[in-house]
Amino acid sequence: MDFNTDTVDAVLADLLRRLSNPELIAEKYADMLRAVIVRPPQLSPFNAFLVEQQRPGASPMLRLNEWQEYGRQPKPNVPAVLILQPFAPVIPVYEFRDTEPIPYFDGEVLEQPPSFTAVTAGGVDAADVVRTLVDHACHIGADVHAVHVGERLGGDVRRENRGTRVIKRTHVEHHFRLIFYVRYQSQAEPAVQCATLVHEFAHILLGHLGPMNDAPGAPQRWTPEQRERLFLSKEIKELEAETVAYLVCSRLGIRPNSPEYLAGYVGDMIAASGTWPAQMSITKVLETTHAIEELLGDYARIRHRAAIRTSERLA
Repeated sequence: MDFNTDTVDAVLADLLRRLSNPELIAEKYADMLRAVIVRPPQLSPFNAFLVEQQRPGASPMLRLNEWQEYGRQPKPNVPAVLILQPFAPVIPVYEFRDTEPIPYFDGEVLEQPPSFTAVTAGGVDAADVVRTLVDHACHIGADVHAVHVGERLGGDVRRENRGTRVIKRTHVEHHFRLIFYVRYQSQAEPAVQCATLVHEFAHILLGHLGPMNDAPGAPQRWTPEQRERLFLSKEIKELEAETVAYLVCSRLGIRPNSPEYLAGYVGDMIAASGTWPAQMSITKVLETTHAIEELLGDYARIRHRAAIRTSERLA
């Protein structure tokens, strides 16, 4: 068995379309996002979403080898939940109640479910997050500037050739092609700046401004999917980007915007389309959430995008 991303998006669309009440749609969507926010550290955002779809309200899910470290093993004939595994199609995970103690285990056996809770507000310094996002923006081809704009404009992003940024590393020089220009409000609080930057970075990674693997002015070489992403409605683009911002900021404990604020985006989109549109991609939202969290990590572990970064060996 393998998971097709188009199928995952279709399942979500079908589920939400069967809820006729817009308030119920927003509530169900929020429930699914909370499952992504409150998750074991071993689960990626996408896998947390898959778990919620297969077993709503599940307690923390762990792999077989992880339960064995706690002195537990799956009970016979208990159905597992399947998640994606790097370099393999899927791997089973289990809830605590699906397991039992390993006989004659040499060590302490876990007797109650492990608990994982959401990050609380104030868990990180928002100003530090902003600095990291600005410094690592080159990895997604973005040139970022703090500007003094009106209060109604938190920030924006556009596709524009911004030249090249050069970063010297040990024995190598990295050249980043900057093809997006991001602005954010210099006078805003750091938490608001953080949410704004994540939102604008999400537009880039979600393909709302065209792909990162081509030069500006060459749309004739874009794939049909890339063109479709570019021409999504404004309502869908904003919901996707705001969902990413909500997920990333909630995981960091930075919450300038409430779930009710996100629900407003859901309401706007439903009002514009009459229902939950099939073009909205939860798959790409979760992939983008992971990519932005990756940007907040160590420089050397950020994904190398060949269309953005080239390298030259130093003598």
